[in-house]
Amino acid sequence: MNQRLFIRSKNRQGFRRAGAFFPSEGKMIDPTDFTEHQWAQIKAEPLLTVMEGAEAPVDDTPRELIENIVEAIGMINPDKKPPVKDLENIIGQDITAAQRDRAWAIYQARVAEG
Repeated sequence: MNQRLFIRSKNRQGFRRAGAFFPSEGKMIDPTDFTEHQWAQIKAEPLLTVMEGAEAPVDDTPRELIENIVEAIGMINPDKKPPVKDLENIIGQDITAAQRDRAWAIYQARVAEG
């Protein structure tokens, strides 16, 4: 197997398996970095999603959700990136750190524009 894989944890806090940490946002891995035993553990783990391909999946978060997160960021504290939990409490739904980070970048760009 010479192909890079994208592995994502189904656990929001991320998940450790086979000596590696897999975040809920996912990460690219090279299967040759693992022993056969470790790779078997990763493939068998129900809390991990393994996707073949050389690129990470495209973020398909609806634009409306990102805009809601941007608005919530402004409501909490525009001087620093707020915790995911604080944003979830305002918008009333679960979000990922990657979604918060994307919204934070948009928020900062808009503030810089004035």
